[in-house]
Amino acid sequence: MPTWRDTIFVWKGSLKDAEWDGSWVGVVMADATAAATPTAQDFSSSANLFTLSLEEEEGGAKLSNLQILAGNIVTAVDGVGYLLDQGDGNGHRRYKDHVHRVKFCRYGEGAFGSDLMVAAVGSNEFGPFVSLGKFCEDNQLVLARRYLDQDDARCAWTLQDLDDAAGPFNTAEPWQSEALSSKTRRKSTKRKVTQSSKVATSKKGMSRVADFSCTAGAADLLPPSP
Repeated sequence: MPTWRDTIFVWKGSLKDAEWDGSWVGVVMADATAAATPTAQDFSSSANLFTLSLEEEEGGAKLSNLQILAGNIVTAVDGVGYLLDQGDGNGHRRYKDHVHRVKFCRYGEGAFGSDLMVAAVGSNEFGPFVSLGKFCEDNQLVLARRYLDQDDARCAWTLQDLDDAAGPFNTAEPWQSEALSSKTRRKSTKRKVTQSSKVATSKKGMSRVADFSCTAGAADLLPPSP
């Protein structure tokens, strides 16, 4: 059955002097490759506002737009957070992410040739998440966020893992990627030798016994479970 994790949360706002201000809109679509793009009206009429500050991870220096280059990794910190109405009768309340790391990856292809592709990973009280988006010439930063099940192998992804999985960014929007599917990705049970083979003695002579252990990492992920 559909769950709230089938919703992609698309954040859009102006990034100026290290402050990212805007609004977010929910798009219900389990298959991220078919997710619709919110309109300008959707964002302007949304009461889901946010304000975040970005800092360089090395030294915590504030960013200016002129310093935003391919390969930069920043942390979204401070700010006033974001507004969310959970439908419990209490209206909009303010929340903050526990961790939110953002990477300005590389310039896109084709229609995205002038846009800097962006990836992000993080977590908050609702769970871990991964995001894909773009930073445009008009200083608009857009990030589409997908929350993950705690058992999803993508919870262990680094920014580089997400960047690698995102593909060439040649769809209508960067977040229309299998990397943002709501289907839980299973961890591999691939086995590998963790230490040299040991020699054991039996009544029938010498036999070689190898020690194995199960390991899993981002590089060993299997396709999403059906």
